[in-house]
Amino acid sequence: MKYCKLAIAVSLCVLAAQPLTVEANDNTPLPDDMYNITGENYTYVPNVYTDEEYAELVKAMEIVEKRVSNNKFSTNPELSENILGRVFKNDISKIRSNFNDDGSWKRRLRVVVPVAGKVKTGQRPSAEHTRFFNEVYALAYSYKVGPNGLPQAEIDPSLYQNEEVRELIYKAINWYFDQDISPAPQYRDTFQYSAVHETLAPAMSMVAAMLADEIHEDMATNKLAANVYAHFDDYIGQVIREQPQRRGPNWSGRFPASMNYILFTRNPHRMDEYRHYIDESLTFNEVQSTGMHPDWSMQHHGDMLYWGMYGITWTRNTVRMLGLAVKDTPWDYSERELDFIENALLDGTRWVMYRGNTDYVAAPKRSTTLLERTDDVNELFIDLLKDLLVLGGDRLKRRDEIEFLIENMTPSMDELDKYADNQEMPGHKYFWVTEYQNHRRNNFSIAVKRNSQRTRGPGDSKAKIHAGFGLGYTSILVRGDETRFGRYGWNFMDLPGTTLEQGRSVVGGRAGSIQRGSNLYSGAVTDGLYGAGAFDQQYVDFRGARTGGPVVYRKVNDEDVKLTSLNGAGALKATMFFDDGMVALGQNVRNLEQRERIVQDERGGSGRTGNIWTTLNNKLIRGDVVYSLDNQEPQVIKEGDYKVNAVRPRESMWVWHDNIGYIINKVSNARLDVTLSTQIRPVHEELLRDGSFFQALRRTPYASFADSKTLPMFHLYIDHGQRPREDMYEYLVIMDKTLDEFKEFVEDRNDIHVVKNSKGIQAVQQGEDLYYALFQNPGTVTFADGRTIETRKPMMVMARKTETGYDVTASNPLHTGTRQPYVPGTGLTTGIFYEDGVDITFGGFSSEKEQKSVNFVFPGEPALSDGQSVTHSI
Repeated sequence: MKYCKLAIAVSLCVLAAQPLTVEANDNTPLPDDMYNITGENYTYVPNVYTDEEYAELVKAMEIVEKRVSNNKFSTNPELSENILGRVFKNDISKIRSNFNDDGSWKRRLRVVVPVAGKVKTGQRPSAEHTRFFNEVYALAYSYKVGPNGLPQAEIDPSLYQNEEVRELIYKAINWYFDQDISPAPQYRDTFQYSAVHETLAPAMSMVAAMLADEIHEDMATNKLAANVYAHFDDYIGQVIREQPQRRGPNWSGRFPASMNYILFTRNPHRMDEYRHYIDESLTFNEVQSTGMHPDWSMQHHGDMLYWGMYGITWTRNTVRMLGLAVKDTPWDYSERELDFIENALLDGTRWVMYRGNTDYVAAPKRSTTLLERTDDVNELFIDLLKDLLVLGGDRLKRRDEIEFLIENMTPSMDELDKYADNQEMPGHKYFWVTEYQNHRRNNFSIAVKRNSQRTRGPGDSKAKIHAGFGLGYTSILVRGDETRFGRYGWNFMDLPGTTLEQGRSVVGGRAGSIQRGSNLYSGAVTDGLYGAGAFDQQYVDFRGARTGGPVVYRKVNDEDVKLTSLNGAGALKATMFFDDGMVALGQNVRNLEQRERIVQDERGGSGRTGNIWTTLNNKLIRGDVVYSLDNQEPQVIKEGDYKVNAVRPRESMWVWHDNIGYIINKVSNARLDVTLSTQIRPVHEELLRDGSFFQALRRTPYASFADSKTLPMFHLYIDHGQRPREDMYEYLVIMDKTLDEFKEFVEDRNDIHVVKNSKGIQAVQQGEDLYYALFQNPGTVTFADGRTIETRKPMMVMARKTETGYDVTASNPLHTGTRQPYVPGTGLTTGIFYEDGVDITFGGFSSEKEQKSVNFVFPGEPALSDGQSVTHSI
């Protein structure tokens, strides 16, 4: 146990009636003097105050207490009704009989034994401990509030204001701590961030908040009360400082219990301590997999971008719960802290939202199976921006952007026509730590999620459908709601933008999943308005023995390792972005397992595989579909006319549907097989349990499909066959065009040309304005106008014309990232950091039209910064 026995005046077995002189709010730096807390994770150094300064801080704490609503258990019936109703079904009439006269509990309390330093999660080993404090809380409520508080609860009126009951509560709490069996505060089982009655530390804090006045009144003369104060001060106090995940959303989610505890102590030193750790958390991580990173990724449950779920909770806790509570007090946010929060929201959260949509890959945990996990995030974010304005006021450096977003963000995907005039904030963002790229224009959003050794796709311990989201999944939005319902008709091996072997089971994995890419090459380059990215898809489980897939040998970081292949499809996949949409290129599309030594095949050893598809889009049908093969007369598939068209264009094909156009080009001599499907698809079995989906669907023109549990789906994909060898693809996705506008675009393609898609190099240009060259292999790209880009290292490069010349931008696709222990190699990170930078030669871009070598030095600090793009003018 972590309790310092000096904090307890005497042991319970020798309690005496002598008056004590313990004061909760004296001017004593408690951590050093009272508890002598040490350890590498304890970084707080208490402040020293004069008595006058301390008295003013006590007054400031009273201001904070008036603003905090979560601790008013003794005055807010709704708080107690919610808790008591859930735990006791509104029947607490026999609560007194659960305690012996000495305070001991008649139920069994197990000793919680940590394994490998922590309690095993998922089994709730301290559930009985939490139940004990819920019952103490019910006893305290019966004493403090009585039967008039909850008319529907059968509360024994004899307990109300009964001094023996008050003494019994003190005895019970002391009895509990005297057992010396309580688990130390830690993740999940002893603190909870969504329901205070479900785990131990918050349940304690509820009791402390309910009886704060009584304990403070009694502690100077009653050793039992004094010991209750010391126990609560010590145990619940650990909630504010304990690892793990002290930086991430879960730690900020301890706010209710932390504030209950702090306000219970009425000691400003405790508020100082809490604010110290909040300040510490508002910084970038080094290489931890939880918390904020220099690209403004909010990571949680490992190396996944989590702005759309836990990240928005972090915002709510730091802004609404804590920030507004301490505003204009000595514990108000500093300028640095406000800057950090402001930048996190504007450079982080806003990039996962578009016209009411929150991207599912940014809210991985059950976001696909539960509509409500993402439907309300935009509206909440707008409200939190308003709170931030109240909190920061004129101290906010980016106030204009915040006000623009408040005015123009679309809060909901319901009734989108109401928000047709809302303006989006154009730009381009790449989260290099979590490998998520978003291209935003006022009238559309395209986002891509990749993975590698550094990061993985979304995972979930319950639904087994998320893994494909990390393999080039491409969110294609004009209205905003295209995938809100459409994703319920996917089989999750046909996600937009992915190249996947069909018929393979997809296991989403738990929060700490070890399913990711064996590839290191993955990245993107951006100048903040345009960008491009690519990755070498090789999806595996690093454990090397997973049921359902072949176990193979593969070289990773120069080591031969045994892995489980989770999908046979491999490809070098790139996306380049323009004002009209994007170009997608693929090369070396292959069945990986055909060339690998399979040491164990869990599928039965037949060697048979499913066809490999590259899916362009998969969405709800909305209107007619128009298509043309090799520029022949367009064909129309009327809405409601369901069919599957398997075609083989000689040169190209274009398709238009729902104001989005697709141009598919034949590459080299490879055969091009395209399937255009308009079909009724069943709702995926994993998603049938989402009642909110069917309720929302009934409010749309698709209401008739809610009863049949089916959806009309538009599906467009390239079929590479079962065993392609070095196949290729090339297609364009053109956004927000009427049919006539798209036909006009097809004629000249806005001067967009694919320059190269072979030998590990992919390059596209748009006239003389924009050039992209992505190098998995070093080499030279010669563009159509004779300009060249050359590199001797794998690099991602772009050049954009300006009024005075060209801005050239580069990034390192092999950059460093967190190395999980099962990924071969040494150290905490994987990847390559070029300390001296990388020289890239640009031919014909300077005003002199000569060869110009530019040295790109990528940031080394803070840690994991070297994946960002660097720009020079030439």
